[in-house]
Amino acid sequence: MLFILLCTEGEVTEPEYLNALIDAIKGQSPQSGDNSIDILSVPLGGNQGHVKLVQCAEEQVQQLESDKDSLVHYADPSDTKEKWLICDYDELDESKTTLESLQNECVEHGYTLVINKPNFEYFVLALLGGWGLADKTRKSNYETEINKQIDLLNTKNKNEKGFSDTMKIPPYSKKRYVAREIFSRIMHYNPELIYDISENAEAIDASYSHMPKLINRLLQVFGS
Repeated sequence: MLFILLCTEGEVTEPEYLNALIDAIKGQSPQSGDNSIDILSVPLGGNQGHVKLVQCAEEQVQQLESDKDSLVHYADPSDTKEKWLICDYDELDESKTTLESLQNECVEHGYTLVINKPNFEYFVLALLGGWGLADKTRKSNYETEINKQIDLLNTKNKNEKGFSDTMKIPPYSKKRYVAREIFSRIMHYNPELIYDISENAEAIDASYSHMPKLINRLLQVFGS
């Protein structure tokens, strides 16, 4: 059995996006009923200052391994555990660590590191409006631009797919129930965005996201 554990620094937006992404990919995959694959998003409780991030991830994974309600608890030596760590670059320089040391610690403990620089909202904007728009947008304007792109997507879905106003994607928010609704609707209404974003662009202005690497891995796992 293959276990893919997606440990997220963020408590809300990253896990809600990942849950919606996994559901959408499964829904389009001929392997959606494959019981030999278990993918879990594992929130780490917010910013750990990067110094303790890998340690926190290991603690959460160990809790899953000891939880009798988790399939991970029943893993045997022949099973594969694939561990990913998703975090923002924000405040890395202030946390008494470096990107290199974080990468080394991830390698040491068997994690694939996924960095969003400066933060996850950069990736969300790229998902909705493309890498070019994300690269030229200031960090302070990410949420404004994200909501502009959501409005455009709502208009497109209404005009091209006949969606009613009750089906609108709500404005961006980090509140859990809203984030869940936003990403669930985006992924299921417009699954083409999954494939559009799966190829990363060259970084401009030192901003980048490793999320396409993870998306491509999930697409590969489900044969999509």
